[in-house]
Amino acid sequence: MIDPDSPLLVFGGPYSNVQATIAMREVAAYLDLPASNVICTGDVVAYAADPEETVQIIRAWGIHVVAGNCEAQLAEGAADCGCGFDEGSACDLLSRGWYPYALARISENTQTWMASLTPSLHFTYHGLKFCALHGGAQ
Repeated sequence: MIDPDSPLLVFGGPYSNVQATIAMREVAAYLDLPASNVICTGDVVAYAADPEETVQIIRAWGIHVVAGNCEAQLAEGAADCGCGFDEGSACDLLSRGWYPYALARISENTQTWMASLTPSLHFTYHGLKFCALHGGAQ
């Protein structure tokens, strides 16, 4: 449950970057934020070198995590990240490299965790209703 007496930290896209994820956790600790007031809006795994390690840091932290398209695709063992990049674009070419790399390095346990993530998080904070999600509403 989100504590209305504590600030919120909302971030997205750790992208398999262990160093950035650790730095974000250190910021939260510096600000004395409880894990219950930290929300990650998905794409824990993508682009960078440490997919499994990044997931383990996020999970150990105990924060709220909303499923991004990367979590949904990796949980299913899909052929690609599902981003729908234009063929031949820089993002398309990068995805062809990082996605199979990440899929080969995450554990079954991580895939199961990813499959359990919710696509949105609804909460009330200071009397206002919020919905945290990855990307945009459909």
